[in-house]
Amino acid sequence: MQGKSMNIYRERISMGAKLQVSGLIFMALFLLIGCMGSKERNESNLNFDVDKQLDYCVTQSEKTIALNFKDQMIPRNVATNSSAWRLVEYKDWTSGF
Repeated sequence: MQGKSMNIYRERISMGAKLQVSGLIFMALFLLIGCMGSKERNESNLNFDVDKQLDYCVTQSEKTIALNFKDQMIPRNVATNSSAWRLVEYKDWTSGF
């Protein structure tokens, strides 16, 4: 009886190992295909000016720093049709998602 239960145990381990290896192969293929990306390049991708974008970010950061926010108020976001920060209390924290 002990020999039969050992064979069943070995079969279960063998099946579990096969499933794990199959899962790893599937994940590797999934990641490989996902990372292949499109070979098409449009004109807007080729003319991206990094320095211009960084200058814009620095300018916006300097504008924000120059603002005098009320005590215990922090900027949350800028609404779509606005150019002003929406302020919230520091206790109104969100994780960013």
